[in-house]
Amino acid sequence: MTDASSPFSTSSSAAALVDALEQQRDLYRQLKDLSGRQATLIDTGQTEQLLEVLTQRQGLVERLGQLQDQAAQLRQDWPRLSQTLVQEQRDRVNRLVDEVESLLSAIIDQDEHDRQRLQRAKQRITSELGHVAQTGQAVRAYRAAPGQATPRFMDHRG
Repeated sequence: MTDASSPFSTSSSAAALVDALEQQRDLYRQLKDLSGRQATLIDTGQTEQLLEVLTQRQGLVERLGQLQDQAAQLRQDWPRLSQTLVQEQRDRVNRLVDEVESLLSAIIDQDEHDRQRLQRAKQRITSELGHVAQTGQAVRAYRAAPGQATPRFMDHRG
């Protein structure tokens, strides 16, 4: 049975919705796994591997964006579609939506935690570089300027 306002039949829409949600869930699971790996790489300072993980994550995010675009019509049809589903189908869709939301929340929390750790590391490195610059200035200040005599009481033996 096809509704004139929708290009999908009810059964194909329900199947397409479940399929889209399962694909989303699977991609979010992969993102969550990569988020955990990302945190480990940040802890161990493995920059090259971290960049590889970030590249993999970007690919998954792009796939999620494509999936979102494909599912736009299904989201628009959701009010009508939800009324045509049997309770078991609605429960399955609700479980998938809950799982996707939970995964997304965990990913966002981990990313925020990682962002804060990277920010602290950046501040620490900036501070260390400032100390190195100050040390270099102090060393240069103690060196004799060209044309100056060496100190009278310097021990030349080392």
